[in-house]
Amino acid sequence: MDQLYEQIADFYDVDMGGNMAFDDVTFWVDRCLALDGRVLELGCGTGRISRALWEAGVDLICLDRSPAMLNRLIQNLPERPPLVRADMIDLPFRGGFDVVLCPYSLITTVLTGSARRKLVGDLFQLLRPGGQLLIDCFIPQPIPTDDQFHLNYDRAFGQGRLRRWTRIIPQSKQVNHVERRYQKIAADGSIENTINTRELVAPLDPSELDLLLHGAGFEVSATAWDYGRKFGPKDAQFVAMTGVRG
Repeated sequence: MDQLYEQIADFYDVDMGGNMAFDDVTFWVDRCLALDGRVLELGCGTGRISRALWEAGVDLICLDRSPAMLNRLIQNLPERPPLVRADMIDLPFRGGFDVVLCPYSLITTVLTGSARRKLVGDLFQLLRPGGQLLIDCFIPQPIPTDDQFHLNYDRAFGQGRLRRWTRIIPQSKQVNHVERRYQKIAADGSIENTINTRELVAPLDPSELDLLLHGAGFEVSATAWDYGRKFGPKDAQFVAMTGVRG
């Protein structure tokens, strides 16, 4: 996983940062402002969400374990919140947060049930009584059965283009092996570079996420589908939940 983000940090904003079909950033900013407290953002990456939170005046601390992603955030946001390089599985905090934000399906990078339970339990302990965990994940979709790479996009990148293909292979009932192939295309149409990445992802359906939060002691106070764009789960691509520490 670390190697993945070291490889793609310089074009992450065009790649995964540009893939969200919904305005999740405004959704998270509105909720953090409404709660009006100290916020810890997990998996801040290059600052796709951090920038908007910080500019809105949120009392923010950002955490990520990738040096390359944090370096890109520093370039993107010269005036920025405090940054902490650490793994969310081993959090270097004792508590005192009003909000913990775990966005952009970050929870699906935690591959086992035991590790997920530990993480969410640790987040419960970081929150003050009444504090809230804001967490989302993509809703699992059918996986192509042809075992082939599929073109995801061909986008402008600098003076040239960036292309990405993806192949997803189920490794088990719970975990998918995701391979991505990137091509950086120069202005003259020549291929400058090809990068191949691999990662493991463990999707959760909404009922599993709900159970995970309740199991850690949270009361789920709100559920949003596609960041409030849908009124229920039918055809939704993302679910976002608010867990309250009693």
